[in-house]
Amino acid sequence: MAINPDSDWPMVVWAQADGTHYAYKNAHGWYSYRVMHGSVRAILTFEAGGTGHILAADGAGGLWYAVRGSSSWSVDQMGVHEVTDLGGMGFTDATAGFSYIRGTTHLYQISEHFGC
Repeated sequence: MAINPDSDWPMVVWAQADGTHYAYKNAHGWYSYRVMHGSVRAILTFEAGGTGHILAADGAGGLWYAVRGSSSWSVDQMGVHEVTDLGGMGFTDATAGFSYIRGTTHLYQISEHFGC
């Protein structure tokens, strides 16, 4: 769960068998939708301006990343090898960086510029 710094409204993400879902609350109530693949784990963060980012692990389906623009999510598959868990997600100079676990003992780091 994270709070959008632009609107102060909460958003939550979760992974389940059919993919990654998110829910957000605005002045009218809660709304939820399926965003993308990612059935193992999902994490959410916001940039200072309110842009939402979701990173999801999908086991043998790889690593998935989504950015919410003005009204919709842009989704990309970041890697196609097995991703068993997620480490974290952060930003430096408007560049997203991610860490994920492959297998049981290997931690990897990637960014938008370098790939996995």
